[in-house]
Amino acid sequence: MAFVTKLVKGFFSKDINEGTAHWVSQRVTSAILIPLTAIFIFPFVVHINLEHSEIMFLYTNPFRAMLTLLFFCLTLLHFKQGAQVVIEDYVHDYRANKVLLRLNEIAFWIINGCIVLAMARIMFAT
Repeated sequence: MAFVTKLVKGFFSKDINEGTAHWVSQRVTSAILIPLTAIFIFPFVVHINLEHSEIMFLYTNPFRAMLTLLFFCLTLLHFKQGAQVVIEDYVHDYRANKVLLRLNEIAFWIINGCIVLAMARIMFAT
C-alpha cells in the first residue's frame, strides 16, 4: 500500500517532468472516458429515431447536457493529447513541429468553444 501511496504522490508532485505528466493526463482522460462513453452512447442510440424537436427537448435537461458537454470536451482533449504525441514523435523539423503543435492547440480551443456555445444554445433555447 505504501508503494501505491508513493506512486500517487509522485504523479501529483511538481517534480515530475512534462512527459510523465502528459502520460498520466492521457491515462486519466482514458479512464474517465470509458464509463462516460457508455453513459453518452446508450441513451443516444435509444433516442436516434426521435424528431429534432424531441431531441432538442431532451438536451435541455441540464444533467444530460452537462454529461454530453463533458463527453465531447474530454474526447476532444484526449484527441489533442494523442495528436500532440504523434506530432512530437514523427515530425522532426523544429519549425514544422512547433507550427503543428500550435495548430493542434488552436484547433482544440476553437472546437471546444464551438461545442460549449452549441450546448449552451441548446440548453437555454426557449
